[in-house]
Amino acid sequence: MSATDCDALCDGPLSEALAGLEATRSKAVKRFWTILGVCLLLAAVVFFIPMGLEVQLVLAVILAVGGFIFASMPLTKAGNSLKHPVLQAVCSTRGMSYTPENFVGDGYEGLHPVFGKPTSRTFSDRFAGEDNGRSFAFYEANLVTGSGKSRQEIFNGMVFTASRGSGLVGETVVAPDRGLLNVFKPGKGMERVKFDDAEFERYFEVYSTQPDEARSLINPIVQAKLKEWRGKKGKLYARIAGDQVAIAFHESGKNRFEPGPMLKSVPGRERVRNICADVDRSMDQLRDIVRHLG
Repeated sequence: MSATDCDALCDGPLSEALAGLEATRSKAVKRFWTILGVCLLLAAVVFFIPMGLEVQLVLAVILAVGGFIFASMPLTKAGNSLKHPVLQAVCSTRGMSYTPENFVGDGYEGLHPVFGKPTSRTFSDRFAGEDNGRSFAFYEANLVTGSGKSRQEIFNGMVFTASRGSGLVGETVVAPDRGLLNVFKPGKGMERVKFDDAEFERYFEVYSTQPDEARSLINPIVQAKLKEWRGKKGKLYARIAGDQVAIAFHESGKNRFEPGPMLKSVPGRERVRNICADVDRSMDQLRDIVRHLG
C-alpha cells in the first residue's frame, strides 16, 4: 500500500481509532504496571510464609506468570482497538474479507496429517478474496501436540491456500525432512518421490499418489523456489491436490498484522503502516505461490 493510500485510511475510516489510541494505550500501560507490581509483590511475600520451598516456588511462579498475562490483557485490548479497524479498512479497499478468529482454517484438513496430526490448533487473522481470478485465503496458525509437560509447539506461522488453474489427478505433499522417521507415509496410497537435487532432498520429503505427476509439478524451478521459501532454518509444509494448493510457512516467534509494542509510545500512523506492510508482504507471498504452483 502506498504512503498516500495509507494516509487516506488514517484521515478517513481510521481517524476515530487513531484519535483515541494514545489515551487508551497510556491507561493500559498504567494498569499493566500496577497489576504486575502487585502480583510480583505477592510472589515475594509467598517466601515469608512457612509452607516448604517447593510450594513457595510454584506459587511464586504462578503469581508472576499469571500476573503478567492478566496485566497484559488491557494492552492487547488497546492494540486490537487499532489492529482490527485497520485490517477491516484495508480489506474493504481491496475487496477482501477479514475474520479475526473463530473460523475454519481453509485447506487445513488436508495438511493435518502432514503436520503429524497435532492435538490442538488455534487459527487467527484470516484474509480471503480473489486475486487475478484465483480465490485465496491466508491466516495465522498455531499447532500443538501433547499437553502438560509433554506439550510441544510443532507449528507457528502462516497458511496460504489458493485455487489452481487446472486440476490434478493425484495428491502431492511436501514436508520437512524427518530423518529416520521418513519411513512413515503421511497418507494412504502415497509413495516417496525422490529428486536429483541433493540439497532439496536434505531439506524436504515429497510423497504423492501419482509420482510422475509430482515430478512434473515439483520441477527444478519449483524445487529452487521451495528452498528459497524455506529460508536458512525454516520449515515448510505443502499439499497440492485437485484444484487447490495449500502451503504453510513456519515462523516461530513471529506474529504478523500486529500494531507493535503497546508499552512503547509509537505514532499511530506508523503502527498503521506496519500492519499494512504485513498485508502487502502476505499478498506478495500468495502471488509467488500461485505463479509457481497455481
